[in-house]
Formats: sequence, structure tokens, C-alpha cells
Amino acid sequence: MAFADRYPELVESIILISTAAKFDRDIFSKTLALHEELDARKSYFEIILGTQESIIKHIGAGASLSVLKYYYDFLEDFDITSRLPSFKMPVLIVSGENDEVITANDIEWLQKIPRHEVMILAGHGHFIPLTASRQFNDRIADFMITNRSIS
Repeated sequence: MAFADRYPELVESIILISTAAKFDRDIFSKTLALHEELDARKSYFEIILGTQESIIKHIGAGASLSVLKYYYDFLEDFDITSRLPSFKMPVLIVSGENDEVITANDIEWLQKIPRHEVMILAGHGHFIPLTASRQFNDRIADFMITNRSIS
């Protein structure tokens, strides 16, 4: 979103997956709460990663604690809500009904974007591309085909 805000002439459309226009101060604790969802979906990750190893080990992608602290500090300061009405490109907002991090209020904020569409997946949480891949991929493909520019 920040890139689209800064360089709108370079962005034809946006797909926002499990994201928000601003994050609360408790973003880190909400992220930790995802462990339950990860455990519940363990079989998906075992198939994808090809290992019995805990997915939690992969979340930080091997980043040091100082890098993760910088990332979460950045998220806590990120707030683009006042700029949302100025977005001119089509935007698809994708979220899971049971997301522990992205709330209904976050989705309401994103709907301030004039040309938005919303896809809320019932019974799913934060990891939509993995847990609802067929629905997700079909909807993404439709959105991209519908909103592509013809050169």
C-alpha cells in the first residue's frame, strides 16, 4: 500500500491479503496468537514444507531478534488510513473470517478505498493462500483478468 500511495502511476491494481491500513500496538501479541491456528493447520504446512518440523520455526525466516523488532516497530507506526480515499486503482481485499490479526474493523478501514472488492472466507484464519488455496487462486485470477490493462 505504501508503494501504491507513493507511486500510483506504477500500480494498476492491488491485492491485499490479510493486511490492514494501520496496526494496533498489540500486533506482536496478535502474531503470537497465530500459533494456535498454525497448530490447527499443521498438516497443510507439513505437505508444503515437506517436514514434520514446526512451522513456527519458519515464521521469522531465520531473522534475528533485532530485525524482527525493527519489523514490528515499523508495523506499529504504519498508518495509511487517511490516504485510502485517494487510491484510484482497483483493490481486492482478502481476509479470513477467523483471522486473529486482521479484524473486521481493519477491513472496514480498507473499504474506504473507492474501487474495492472484498473477499471474506468463512471458517478461515490468517493463512488464506494456504488454507483456502483453490478459492483464493480462482478469485485472484478473476480479479487480475478483470482489472488488467490492455496495452
